[in-house]
Amino acid sequence: LFIRLDERNAQKFPWLSVVGGRFVNPYGTPTDLIFHKDLTFDGFALTGRYGLGDGSAEQSHLFITVGAHPLQEIALSPQDKWLVGGQLGANLRWGEGQHLRLSGAFFDYLNVTGRLNPLDGTVFNYTAPVYERQGNTYFDISNSTDPTVNLFALAAKYRLANANLTYELPVGRYTFGVTADAVRNIGYNTARVSTNYGQYVAPRTKGYQAEFSFGHPTVLTAGSWRGVIGYRYLERDAVIDAYTDSDFHWGGTDAKGYYLVGDYGLANRVWMRLRYLSSNAIDGPTLGIDTVQLDLNTRF
Repeated sequence: LFIRLDERNAQKFPWLSVVGGRFVNPYGTPTDLIFHKDLTFDGFALTGRYGLGDGSAEQSHLFITVGAHPLQEIALSPQDKWLVGGQLGANLRWGEGQHLRLSGAFFDYLNVTGRLNPLDGTVFNYTAPVYERQGNTYFDISNSTDPTVNLFALAAKYRLANANLTYELPVGRYTFGVTADAVRNIGYNTARVSTNYGQYVAPRTKGYQAEFSFGHPTVLTAGSWRGVIGYRYLERDAVIDAYTDSDFHWGGTDAKGYYLVGDYGLANRVWMRLRYLSSNAIDGPTLGIDTVQLDLNTRF
């Protein structure tokens, strides 16, 4: 549930958008390198746009988006976990339907790093994540004299610098597309992480994803189709493993490999999607995972 306000000029150009509640990704990141495509956001976000054309709704424009999103409320504590984000970019259109979107963003996760409890204490148990997948560096914050008691939390800070672009070129009735997305965790502190973990942990803080697509612009009618080929590389502590893609390498970080996607329209607003994901672990024990997915989708 959300409330959205769009302020438009006389030609319907949305120069200001404000949304609050629970809503889709307001930053428009083009891949699921940082955020899974099905992830929803709580809180609020604001987007301002500055037109570069004739004032129409489809004109080229610059944009800025800022948002604040609660992740976990800690009762009777000022240490609630939050995500705050800011993004600056441009949507450019020219020629016969060419489109380029590029942006740079910064995402800061507040109060998500674990804190070691005092001996046999539980005062910092709240710093453990309520949900996790695999890949990030974790350490035991329980500090218990009972060896059977463990509680794991993130060892690093996560302050993400992100850059991405999407380019679309009409080719007859089809569209050729290129997407590139890169991230680096600039909040990673090797000394602090190694202290938390108990031994040296080499920084693994980079990630990128690139893909090429070709086919119909939308696959919403019978017989329409679209194909995608891409490559993904995401190091251990580049992003928080709970929020990135949950399918590639069975979710999380510390994985690299390629993927193939095919969409085919079966009827009006009904299409089939076939995905093949092939991944390998970057660090640690050798682990290769091949995944095939077949989905039936509809849109109302």
